[in-house]
Amino acid sequence: MDWTWSHATNSRHKVVQATEDSSIVAIECDVMVGTSIEDGESVSSTPILAHPPNTQSDISLATLILLLSDPTNDGKRDLRKHLKLDFKEIGVVQYSLQLLQSSNVTSSRAKMIFLNADILPGPGKRDDGTLPVPADDFLSCCLDHIHSRKVGFKTARKSLRVAPSSRTHLYVCAYIKLVRMTMFNILCL
Repeated sequence: MDWTWSHATNSRHKVVQATEDSSIVAIECDVMVGTSIEDGESVSSTPILAHPPNTQSDISLATLILLLSDPTNDGKRDLRKHLKLDFKEIGVVQYSLQLLQSSNVTSSRAKMIFLNADILPGPGKRDDGTLPVPADDFLSCCLDHIHSRKVGFKTARKSLRVAPSSRTHLYVCAYIKLVRMTMFNILCL
């Protein structure tokens, strides 16, 4: 399947543009706690679409849900596109998942919601060992709120066949260990 994504869709303009573009099938947004300034009204300490170091946005996660979904006859909201939420801090995850649940987001069109966070050290800025989203907290929070218990991961590489001595090998091993532990915990529920 060939998917066209809208990446870093962190403004009202980009969300509307991606929603109206029929060639885009999935929207990726960065989610963090900050100040939403919409229609001249400012709301602080709310889930917004922004990438650090930005702490303000012209669109909140609640508004994204409204723009990206259609109301159904039974009071639910049906997604029009696949949605990837890339959480930038642990403090926003629980509230965001509760917001999705209380908004009655459904997927009768077989649209998926991907929950993502940098939960393990890896290439780039995550190499220094500081992670704003601890793996155990993120997985625990997500597993408490999702209906299907599917756990996945992706790497920047197209193949997992990497040299055992490379740093990438260490990252992949850490992910595999985490997935195994998570799957074990799911099976023991």
